[in-house]
Amino acid sequence: MIAENTEFDGRTINLDGGSFHSCQFKGCTMVFNGQMHVVIERCHFDDGCVWQFRGPAQNTLAFMRMLYA
Repeated sequence: MIAENTEFDGRTINLDGGSFHSCQFKGCTMVFNGQMHVVIERCHFDDGCVWQFRGPAQNTLAFMRMLYA
C-alpha cells in the first residue's frame, strides 16, 4: 500500500511493504509482521491505535524481552 495525506479511521492496517507519508491514523490496529520494509514519514497516530506484532516481528520482540529479563 502506498498512501499520502490519507486519514484512516478504525481500520486494520497491514504495514509490511507499505509506504505512508503524512497520514493520520485514528483508532486503527497497526499490524507489523517484519517480513517487508515499511516507510512511515510525518504520520500521526491518535485515539488509541493498537500495535500488533506477528510472525518474525513477534519472535524478535520475544527474543529481546528474554535478553533484557
